[in-house]
Parts: sequence; C-alpha cells; structure tokens
Amino acid sequence: MIRHKLFTSLQEEEHWINSIQSEGYQLVKVTPWTAAYHFEKCSRPLIPYALIFMNILQKENIQITSLYLKTVVGNLYKVVVDVASIIFNKQSKLQAQKFFLIPNRKKHSIHATKIMPTPISDYF
Repeated sequence: MIRHKLFTSLQEEEHWINSIQSEGYQLVKVTPWTAAYHFEKCSRPLIPYALIFMNILQKENIQITSLYLKTVVGNLYKVVVDVASIIFNKQSKLQAQKFFLIPNRKKHSIHATKIMPTPISDYF
C-alpha cells in the first residue's frame, strides 16, 4: 500500500506512521520527493517508530555507521533507527530507547560512540 502525505512536524508524521502501523501495516520505504510512504501488510505486532534529524546526533558527536532507513529532507536526514542494535553505555541506553524504535528487519543498526546527554525530545 502506498500513501502520499505531507507533514509540518516530525511529531505529526511520527503519529501518522504509527497509526497506519496500528492497522497492521509496516513502513518499508519513504520516497520524499513524492511524499510517498510504502507500507506492507504485517501479521506480527510492530514496535512504534520514532523520527529524528541526523544533525542532532552529529551535534552530540554521535557517530553513525549504518542506518535502517535514511531519506534526504532538505539538507538534513530523517532517520528511523533500530534500538535493538544501538550501542550506548548503560546510562544512555534507557534514554535512547524512548526515541529509536523500529523492527530490526534487515539487521541494520546505528552505533553511537558517546553518551547522549539530552533526550532527543528536548530538541523539538
């Protein structure tokens, strides 16, 4: 299923993606220049998605080595990442779990080299 939709905020987009997922679909691809969101029917329960901007991670000196889904939005990247494969220290892992949640479909991940001092939500 393909849906076309434009958003004015990440929170609005995140809520919409999760509402589609709650109907039993999984986001598999985003085509930003046509505002197309590609979903597939899924029988297993899905973990909610969270969207962030890559430059926020870079400001915190967190090195990104690989991503599950990355799409260009202007000069920033919108990122969906997998919490099961994020490498943080113990103190920041709980904080990170609030913001980086998707199914680990292709075993892609991000790896962080520094503690995230501020929750991502504080940037929005």
